[in-house]
Amino acid sequence: MMPGDTVSLRLMTRYDYPLLDRWLAAPHVQRWWGAVPASIEAKYGPRIDRQHPTSMFVILHNGRSVGVLQSYWMTHEPEHAARVGVINGVGVDLFIGEVALIGQGIGTRTLQYFIAEAADHSYPGWERIVADPDVENIGSVTAFQKAGFVLTRTVEMDDGSGITEAVLIFER
Repeated sequence: MMPGDTVSLRLMTRYDYPLLDRWLAAPHVQRWWGAVPASIEAKYGPRIDRQHPTSMFVILHNGRSVGVLQSYWMTHEPEHAARVGVINGVGVDLFIGEVALIGQGIGTRTLQYFIAEAADHSYPGWERIVADPDVENIGSVTAFQKAGFVLTRTVEMDDGSGITEAVLIFER
């Protein structure tokens, strides 16, 4: 990022579906997030309507939509919480959808912004924020660490995929 660049978040809307679809289809996102859902509306509509416990945000870099951050109370994902060993916390995942902006510090700045500006509003009383990217996703692990998250352990996915996740925690 350049001096003076800004990062912020806004809630995702259905108007973001074309961007979301394009980003999810991009090879650098699919590698870590999997195939594009058969229906963007079916997966993300309930989240946008607040009928699902996951909150969806669009990452803005200098006012331009460039990626996605999703967050949720870990208590709403009990199997996931048990696997990573953190029951009481806020889970967070993100990706930068614009390939030209990968590796420029936008992910780190987004996480810092989320911690400083959005977490208290969305999750009053939070004590820790948890992320669990694939250990092979070095860019993501590094972004979380640069934002103050600490690698606490690694865990194997229990779905037979052979994926190992890095459990990173930011304590208030």
